[in-house]
Amino acid sequence: ESMYAAALEYRAAHGNLDVPDLEEHAELVKWIKYQRTQYRYYLEDPMGGRHSQTEEKVNRLKEAGFEWIVGDKKRWLAEDNTSNRDGTPKRKRGRPRKSAPARMKTE
Repeated sequence: ESMYAAALEYRAAHGNLDVPDLEEHAELVKWIKYQRTQYRYYLEDPMGGRHSQTEEKVNRLKEAGFEWIVGDKKRWLAEDNTSNRDGTPKRKRGRPRKSAPARMKTE
């Protein structure tokens, strides 16, 4: 509750919740990142036990002007990041595929 009040206070003073990652705002930045993580888990499974978000909390944060997607991610989403420069679809992240071992010819 106190961090929510700190977020509202910051927004009133600066007009947004784009809190710089500075030592003086460390706790607020940590809380905001936590809220975003919890929201992502909430979206994946609203009834799951992996998060502490509720619809009420989400709506309250939205009303306060909370942004769930931050600047860098917004820019990335605004660009066409679904294909490579040559037009081929980008591969999903993860471990690279292992190529099949070369087969030796037997005579």
